[in-house]
Amino acid sequence: MSSPSLIHARPDDEDRAGVRSISSVTHLRSRSHGTRETLPDGSALTLRALEPEDGDLLREVFDGMGPRSRERRFLTPKHTLTATDLRQLTAVDHHDHEAVVAFSVTDGRPVGVARLVRGADHPDAADVAVAVVDAWQDRGVGTALASSLVARARELRIRRFALLMAPDNEAAVHRALWACRAMG
Repeated sequence: MSSPSLIHARPDDEDRAGVRSISSVTHLRSRSHGTRETLPDGSALTLRALEPEDGDLLREVFDGMGPRSRERRFLTPKHTLTATDLRQLTAVDHHDHEAVVAFSVTDGRPVGVARLVRGADHPDAADVAVAVVDAWQDRGVGTALASSLVARARELRIRRFALLMAPDNEAAVHRALWACRAMG
């Protein structure tokens, strides 16, 4: 794998790329409701905030990713999520660490997760990561998750995203460029 690339994006108050705002954080955090999204192929998703007790959901997303997808997400070969990994990935506080999980409306299974982690030294900036199970890649799940994070970042007054990614990960590069345009 080539050296990872770092891409920065800056949000803007205007909605330049069709980013839909989440009506309220409470609605997104509701386990029973969430936010419904329809993908370009007509498939429907429900997006909701990840909660600290959602380790099994993260493990299911990870298990649905093949070796190449895992390497692109973690920038190193990764065969399993350790207890430490799960603790870190579920340490959401909905202020400095936010994560959104996407579920298939058809079967209720998790199909992707996206997160932002605010920088300690730069509270207006956050690192971002997106993971989508292989069976749902190239259908718009990553874009729906990224859109949700952009809207949430605006609510949290995060003005910049940093994304570290493999340069051969064309889908991630495409999403990053989309996020740059969405953020102004």
